[in-house]
Amino acid sequence: MSNLSCEVGERVPLLPRFFTIIRPVIRRRFLFRVAPVLGFAGASLLCAGVLRGQGTGVLAPMPSTSTQGRVTAVDHRRLGEEQVSQHHWLEAEKEFRLYRNEHPDLADAVVHHAEALMQIGQPFDAALELQKFLQLHPNSVRVLELHAVLAQGSLDDIPTAEADLEKCVRLDPNEFLAWKLLGDLYLDVGNVERSSRAYEAASKMHPEDPVLRASVVYARAGKSSKAASETGFQEAMRLAQKPVEIMGVQMLYGRYLLDEGKQHEAIAAFGKVLAIEPGSVEALTWRAEAYVDLEQYAPAEADALAALA
Repeated sequence: MSNLSCEVGERVPLLPRFFTIIRPVIRRRFLFRVAPVLGFAGASLLCAGVLRGQGTGVLAPMPSTSTQGRVTAVDHRRLGEEQVSQHHWLEAEKEFRLYRNEHPDLADAVVHHAEALMQIGQPFDAALELQKFLQLHPNSVRVLELHAVLAQGSLDDIPTAEADLEKCVRLDPNEFLAWKLLGDLYLDVGNVERSSRAYEAASKMHPEDPVLRASVVYARAGKSSKAASETGFQEAMRLAQKPVEIMGVQMLYGRYLLDEGKQHEAIAAFGKVLAIEPGSVEALTWRAEAYVDLEQYAPAEADALAALA
């Protein structure tokens, strides 16, 4: 990719090729980044002192072991989550591996370790671990969800990701995360109708989720009036308070504006994402594409190179 840094006349034809190459990387990096936010690792979606069970997401008691002077499985899980909170994924992987070794049949232990493997650049090891678990526990919703994230990302296996998530919502029609991921997947492959249905199912469970609202608006944009779409995005922006929510809404709004041929406004939206996370690969790449549409090749190249850094 160093060839991008060349004379203007030579580099312009390379930029479209850059977008073709980088988009699969964007999807992988984005899915790995959002995995902890979605609750695969860490305690964001879990109640204190409990873990998800092995079946369809039913909460199970925290496993306990002897506390006679030795570190327990619970300790390894806690220590691993402390490392995650500091973005020390190598250390987290070691703690979660010990936790999984003591509880190989516990979905929570396998999910924590597999997500850590993804974060340290070992997605195929993570996939093998999840697949091994699913052979014995094929109806584990939590494991199926993370396996779907891997399938859509590093494995580049959309049919498997779709099958995993469709199975999740059959097992538990009220599983918000599975519906949300299913909406994202269908949107990614351009199936707007199914994407809208999945987002609508998720929105019934979390109607005030700003990113989900923006996702519904984006998926429906082709069949809605421009005024309705703009109103929907503005409402999602009003609800977005947390940085991750603001980023999610602005990212979707920027893509909508780009689809509408409003490159300058799209650049401003992606800039709001980059103000929160300067290294956002998604925002840098979409903004670069907007610059190319405007034939502003110098900033396009700068964003493209930053996305690859």
